[in-house]
Amino acid sequence: MKVLLINPKKEDSPFCFPHNGLAQLSSALKQDKNEVLIIDYSFLYNETRDINYFVDSYKPDVIGISLYTLAFKEGIKIIKKIRKANNNIPIIVGGAHPTLYFEDLEKEKDIDYIVIGEAELIINDLVKYARRQDKPEIVRSAIITDIDNLPLPDFTSFYDYKNILIYPLMTSRGCPFKCSFCASSTISRKWRSRDPEKCIEELKLAKKIFQNIKVIICDDNPTADKNRFKRFLKLYIDEIGNELSIINTRADGIDDELLILLKKCGVNNIAIGVESANEEVSVSPNEI
Repeated sequence: MKVLLINPKKEDSPFCFPHNGLAQLSSALKQDKNEVLIIDYSFLYNETRDINYFVDSYKPDVIGISLYTLAFKEGIKIIKKIRKANNNIPIIVGGAHPTLYFEDLEKEKDIDYIVIGEAELIINDLVKYARRQDKPEIVRSAIITDIDNLPLPDFTSFYDYKNILIYPLMTSRGCPFKCSFCASSTISRKWRSRDPEKCIEELKLAKKIFQNIKVIICDDNPTADKNRFKRFLKLYIDEIGNELSIINTRADGIDDELLILLKKCGVNNIAIGVESANEEVSVSPNEI
């Protein structure tokens, strides 16, 4: 099967690195001998060609679209454009927004399947049997308990992949906390971590493909297990050495040793999620 995966982009979004989740799906699809092309408008932030240019030239059997709430309207516009030109290709949507708000999409007859949860274990069967539907079908996926057993993400399926300058790395998934401002625990349901050595192995392979990449940690909460993350940072300093950036962490995940390690990795800023500034307010984590 020829599969086209799409990541829409909100016009003023600051993100400009490739979608890790779609790279992960690409690996899963290729393991089953599918062909994959990823059009990531977040990474291709200067791309002006309409999505139907890629649909017409690639001629996919199935289309998958990742939807975040931030770019939800842009995603629906892309779906409408595809349907106006071609009403026969099955369209699958997944990602954070469909997982949280699948009811928003059930009325969209241009969509054939709505995936709730992580799709790596179901994507091949879904693509194989995908058909145009009269109304969207809800597909629920089981939580992936051992993320170390997943194939490494494949970024070579991205259109213009040789120009990737920022490499997104996931060292864990989810978060054990239930902060009121964050949907992570609802989307991922459980915090799961990767072996630091396997993360380093991934980066060593990436350095053979991409030149002078900057690595960005995309975990929801990389410091949920501080000792594990410190071990990763020490390996990173010794074996990788490229500039590192981190999107998220929590205040209780920071200590002096971690800050020193981050500085040695070239990290110059950290985004910290704060549930409350009141020391008497605490949030109990789920079981890790």
